[in-house]
Amino acid sequence: MSQFTGGLCRTCRISKVLIWRLRQWDTTSQASLHPWSYKELLPRLSLRGAKREAISFLRPDSGLDDNIVMWLPKMRVGNMSAKYYVGCSGWHYEHWRGLYYPQELARPKWLSFYAQQFDTVELNNSFYHLPSEKAFTRWRESTPENFIFAVKVSRFITHIKRLRNLGTAVEDFLSRAGFLKEKLGPLLYQLPPSMKRNDELLHNFLSSLPPKYQHVIEFRHESWIGEAVYDILRRHNVGLCVFDMPGFSCPLVATSDFAYVRFHGSEGLYSSCYSDEELSQWAQKIARLDQSVRASYIYFNNDAEAFAVQNATTLGNFLQSLGSKS
Repeated sequence: MSQFTGGLCRTCRISKVLIWRLRQWDTTSQASLHPWSYKELLPRLSLRGAKREAISFLRPDSGLDDNIVMWLPKMRVGNMSAKYYVGCSGWHYEHWRGLYYPQELARPKWLSFYAQQFDTVELNNSFYHLPSEKAFTRWRESTPENFIFAVKVSRFITHIKRLRNLGTAVEDFLSRAGFLKEKLGPLLYQLPPSMKRNDELLHNFLSSLPPKYQHVIEFRHESWIGEAVYDILRRHNVGLCVFDMPGFSCPLVATSDFAYVRFHGSEGLYSSCYSDEELSQWAQKIARLDQSVRASYIYFNNDAEAFAVQNATTLGNFLQSLGSKS
């Protein structure tokens, strides 16, 4: 099996071995696998609900037995003893059809499908345009009771107005996002890469934010990375968005009573898959924040090839394992 699994992350190796064993059993039992390619099948077999998915790929009369079921990977994210919310930055990616979502699944049902595995998602489209009240309500009603939406705040506030002379822009955005009700989680303000450090501007902006929300700032210019800026965030109980991306990473620091982490890809921006070794190391570092935060929100933005789904699942399992040992 070495030539069959070499160079793959642990989750993918498990799935490849699974398919190999299913095909061996298929040869002897005269059953037929669903005619999907390995590329479409692998990621789905790597995730929570793998038993149900794998069984659906076999003919209803195939008689799947316990010897095959026992090989199916048991992956689960969420409902851990520590409050780790692990998910993806967005779910509405057409290129995930077949890779993650079943080919025949209608787009309006994708969020419900996603929410069967993850208990959180980061809304990205709100950065480009303000979703309607109906959209926020639909998303809230399409997800389980304990589901949390992190919401990326409009670029009008961060990139166009650049935190100045905002008028009612923040109030208007929060009013609309409020249709998520109890499922509204952290609000992410991503600053543009060209925006350099300005302590007075930051302080004035944070002072204007209503404290009843969980606010998070993602700095994209290196001048902001430092203890003086972290202290400003701490004074306002505003989170620092820790991120990992090629050529620029933010230290793992908590400046509020929750932590917020974004993974954009370690080698290729939005397009590379984290190894199990990398994710294991991140899990251990994130777990060490448990003493100072009540929750950690973690999102993968490497949506190419549905790597985000695989990596979020793996990191969630590492964190769950660490939590069970504590």
